[in-house]
Amino acid sequence: MATSLPPTTMDLQSYTELKPGKALSEFVDQNVCIRAKSAVVIHQHLMKSKASPTELHTYLDLADGPQIVAYHEGLNLPSDDREHRYYGRIGSVQGLRKNLNGEAYQEHYLLLHKVD
Repeated sequence: MATSLPPTTMDLQSYTELKPGKALSEFVDQNVCIRAKSAVVIHQHLMKSKASPTELHTYLDLADGPQIVAYHEGLNLPSDDREHRYYGRIGSVQGLRKNLNGEAYQEHYLLLHKVD
């Protein structure tokens, strides 16, 4: 799936605010606004294939606890430890667990469009 960033003038009304406790799986392929902070302790994550050679990623701690990887094309991200609103599209990636039974495992990520 190709990723494309929205036009510079974004219609923020088209982003659903993700309330704490909501499952990310309910919002795959949808534009969302999440409240999060830049992660200090990085957890291990499944990573998606790069959409372009200039794509970067960062780690966000969501307001309700989980951590998510956010991919972007060189956005100016906040460097403080405050909570911000991150606008983007939820995607998912799947792989095998590292345990012996090899079950499928799915994680969600954010294709980041804008940060307030």
